[in-house]
Amino acid sequence: MTDARPVSSVEIDESTQKLLSQIPVVIAMLDENRRVVFGQDRLLGVAGHDAPSREEPNAPGDLLHCVNALRAEGGCGTSSACKLCGANKAIRQSMQHGIAVTHPCRIRYENGGTRDLDLTVTAAPYESAGQTFTMLTIQDASSERRRRALERVFFHDIMNVAGGIAGLATLLKDAKSDVDVSSMLGIMEKSAKALLGEIEAQRQLASAEAGELKVHLAEIETTEVVQDVVDTMRYHAAATSRTIALDSTSEASTFRSDDALLRRILINLTKNALEATPAGGIVVLGTFTDGESIRFDVSNPGVIPRDVQLQLFQRSFSTKGSDRGIGTYSVRLLTEQYLGGTISFVSDDAHQTVFSVTLPLEP
Repeated sequence: MTDARPVSSVEIDESTQKLLSQIPVVIAMLDENRRVVFGQDRLLGVAGHDAPSREEPNAPGDLLHCVNALRAEGGCGTSSACKLCGANKAIRQSMQHGIAVTHPCRIRYENGGTRDLDLTVTAAPYESAGQTFTMLTIQDASSERRRRALERVFFHDIMNVAGGIAGLATLLKDAKSDVDVSSMLGIMEKSAKALLGEIEAQRQLASAEAGELKVHLAEIETTEVVQDVVDTMRYHAAATSRTIALDSTSEASTFRSDDALLRRILINLTKNALEATPAGGIVVLGTFTDGESIRFDVSNPGVIPRDVQLQLFQRSFSTKGSDRGIGTYSVRLLTEQYLGGTISFVSDDAHQTVFSVTLPLEP
C-alpha cells in the first residue's frame, strides 16, 4: 500500500510522553498529517495487534488494520467510506475548528479474520514544545452498545408479535362460528411460531458473538429450504401488500450446511427486503450452483443509498433508526464465521438490489 502524504518528523517532548503514558485510557497523539507520533502500542492493542505494520508513523486506521484503510490506495482517511467514519470526522473537525470533538465510531478490522469494534472517539487540540497536535482518546463501547442494541431489537420485535397474538385472543372471544375460531387459531399458531423464531434469533446472535454457537451439519436441498422461507415469510407483517416468490430459474441441488442457521440468514435478508419494498412490490428468492458452491439470492426493487451501502454489515449500524435492525450484521457474522461462506450485494438502477449468500458445497 502506498501513501503520498508526507510523514512528519515532529516528536512529542519527553515530559509530555511520560504524562500521557501514565493515563489509564487509550491515548494517541497525531501530527498535522494525522499520523500517530505517540501511542502506537496502545492503539494497536485496541485491535489486538502486536507490532506496527510499518516502521514510520501511520494514521490510526492503518494501525488498526481497518478494512477500508487496507483497501484504499492512500490508506486511512482516503476511501469513500472514510467520509462516514466517526474517528475521521472527529479528527478533521477538531483540526479545522481547534476544539474537542466526540463521535461514535464503527470499525471493521483484519486480525485473523474480519472483526468489529464499537468505539467512542474524542479528538482535541494539544500544544507541546511549540507544536500543535491532535490528542485522540479512544474508549471501547462495544459491550454496552451491543447490549442496548440487542435489548431494543428484542423487545421491539417480541412486542410486535406478542401484540398480534393478544389481539387474536381477544377476537376469539367474540368469534361467531367454528369456522372463525378455526381460522383464528391457525393464524395464532403461525404467530406463536414467529414469536419463538424471534426469541431463537436473539439467542443465536448472542451465542454467535460470544463464539459459543454450535454448527450442526446436515444434508440440505436448496429449493426446498428456499420455498420454506418463502412460505413462512408470506405470513410476516412485513409482507402485507407485498408479494414474495421463488425464482422460477432456481436450481435444485444438495449440499451440507447448518439448516437452522441458513434459514435464519435467509429470513433476515427476506425481512429486510420486504421492509425496503413499496406496497405492491415483489421480493424474489432464488438458489443457484456452479458445481463448487451454492448461491442464495434475495432481490427486491429499489436502490440502497450510497452512504448506506458503505456501512452495511457493520456492527450496530441500522437503516431503521437507533432502536432497530441488526439484520445485515448478523447475516455476515453467521455466514462468514460459522458457515464458511461470503455475503455480497449489488444495488443499482440496472440490478435493483440483490443480496447474495455463497456457501461451499462442503464446509
